[in-house]
Amino acid sequence: MPLSFFLCFILIFAACEQDSFSYSKVPANQLIDQIPNVEMAGYLLLKPETPMVFLQDKDAKKSAQQLKIQSIEIVFRESQIDHAFRLMSHSNHDASLLSKNFKRIPQPGSWTFTHESFVMHGNSQSSWANKLQTTWRNEETASFESRYPKAWNLSNSLPLIPNETILGTGFIPNAQKNSAILFENTTFYTEELISAFRLLRINTMAFSLLSDTGPHQDINNVFDIFGRNDLGLVLVADSDYPSILLNFLIERLSGNYGVSEIQIAGRTGRIIGLPNNNHLIFIISGSSLFFYISDSLERSKKLAGAD
Repeated sequence: MPLSFFLCFILIFAACEQDSFSYSKVPANQLIDQIPNVEMAGYLLLKPETPMVFLQDKDAKKSAQQLKIQSIEIVFRESQIDHAFRLMSHSNHDASLLSKNFKRIPQPGSWTFTHESFVMHGNSQSSWANKLQTTWRNEETASFESRYPKAWNLSNSLPLIPNETILGTGFIPNAQKNSAILFENTTFYTEELISAFRLLRINTMAFSLLSDTGPHQDINNVFDIFGRNDLGLVLVADSDYPSILLNFLIERLSGNYGVSEIQIAGRTGRIIGLPNNNHLIFIISGSSLFFYISDSLERSKKLAGAD
């Protein structure tokens, strides 16, 4: 039986046995409030406490070539191809230099433009991309709470992790279909994890990216923030899957797939080793599933609330 199916069975069973638990939640001012007024399949807002540094040249370390980025907003449609991001730079001058950097590497269908201290870049000429450009130019936003109420509610359930700073938060309205697009360029992406999300019938997911070190490493492109920094990932999701007792199957198969149990603050968690040296701990509380992922088992335990 594939690991993805086993993950699904484990999670379905666990949903029957866990009660809700209390914890500190991420403050509202660190969550998403407004989003671009377009339809989207995924969204991520990176907004670190200290600006990230974007290097125009991979080999250069001169201060004149270090451009400060206050935030990065990434919007996905339905595929990894059709997405765009908006950078908020330190100044209009930095925005102009960043724009030149993106234009220097031409891609079919790509576009780049600036608006004051913002730089917008996308990789398709679709009608959706044109709509997003207009939305960004005119600062047309929608209430996250009103547009995606399920994702909003889940984001308000994200736990606040001690000794971890929130680098960014995001959501996926239809994780069963689109969970892969947001993680594809990161070390968190594995076929096992994505297959489990799909098989679980998870239709909505919210998440936060966490950092326990600082300052952040310099980046040469938007997705470097994932590869060059030691990040943790916490996800909360609800599943539409029916609660089916699969106790016998779990007892028979858990040893074969290296799934182990751990008690964390009175809760039963399960540890699963993933490719790319990542470690996942999941805990079920009522109808919600909490996932804690990092490249260290000890850190995943701490993210989940272990002492």
